[in-house]
Amino acid sequence: MEHVINRLQPEQIGYVSCNPATLARDSEVLVRLQRYMLAAASLIDMFPHTAHIEAKALIVR
Repeated sequence: MEHVINRLQPEQIGYVSCNPATLARDSEVLVRLQRYMLAAASLIDMFPHTAHIEAKALIVR
């Protein structure tokens, strides 16, 4: 992930994950090492009868 981000240097990253822990881990790398900021985040319960939840975030430079 870091190599592509370094090469492209996007102003915004839309991140969607089926695992909120993965989104948190990757966001930490982007914020601490790549000078990004978490602008917004939310959870989406697409499967209400299960424990599964989707997470989305907007990460900006």
